[in-house]
Amino acid sequence: MDKYWKILEQLDKKDSLKKYGKLAIGGLVSILVVVFIWGGRGNSQEPSSPEEAVEAPLESQSTSEKSPDKENTQEEIYIDIKGAVHQPGVYRMTAQERVMDALNKAGGLLEEAEDRGVNLSQKLTDQMVIYVPRKGEEVPDFLRGNLGERTGGVAGKESTSQININTADAKQLQNISGIGPKKANDIIQYREQNGRFKSVDELTKVGGIGKKTLEKIRSQIKV
Repeated sequence: MDKYWKILEQLDKKDSLKKYGKLAIGGLVSILVVVFIWGGRGNSQEPSSPEEAVEAPLESQSTSEKSPDKENTQEEIYIDIKGAVHQPGVYRMTAQERVMDALNKAGGLLEEAEDRGVNLSQKLTDQMVIYVPRKGEEVPDFLRGNLGERTGGVAGKESTSQININTADAKQLQNISGIGPKKANDIIQYREQNGRFKSVDELTKVGGIGKKTLEKIRSQIKV
C-alpha cells in the first residue's frame, strides 16, 4: 500500500509542476506583450530627430526676415511722363524700376527725342515727372528740378519754378492755375500765329485771359 501512495504523490507533484509551469509561462508572455505595446507608444511620440526640431524655426525666421524687403521692392508708385514719347501720361510703376523702364512703358522715344540729358539709370520715385525734350528744344525750367545731379528732363515730386509760356505744351500750360484745356490750346494757337510772347502781359491778347486772370497767374509764368 505504501508503495502505491508514494506513486500517487509523485504523480500529483508532476501535475502541479505542469500546472504552475503553464501559469508562469502565460504570465511571462503577458508581461512581454505589455512591455512591447508601451515601448511602441513611447517611440511614436518622440521627435524624428533633434536636427529637424531645431531647423524648422530657423527656416521660418529666415523667411520672415526676407519678406519685408520683397514688399519694399514691390511698392507701387505713380509717375508722369511728358514730352517726346509715343504715349505720354501717368503710369503705375514699382519702386525698384528706373527711368528707362518708364520710357519703355510709354511706348519708347520719338525719332526727334533728345535723350542725352535724361538719366536713364535713375531710380523712380513716387510723383516723379519725366520730361523728354525734342531736339533743339530747351527743357522748361519748372521741369529741371533740384536733384543735385545731371538728369536732364527728370524732375522730382515738387517744383516751384515758373512755366515758360513760349515753350510749354498744352499739358504743361494746364499746370497754371485757372488754365484748362481750352485756354491752353488758345495760348498755343496764338503763339503759332504770332510768334513767341515778348512779355507775360501779351498773354491778355489771348481770348479768355484778361488782366485779372493775368495778375493771378503772373507769379507762375515767364517768357
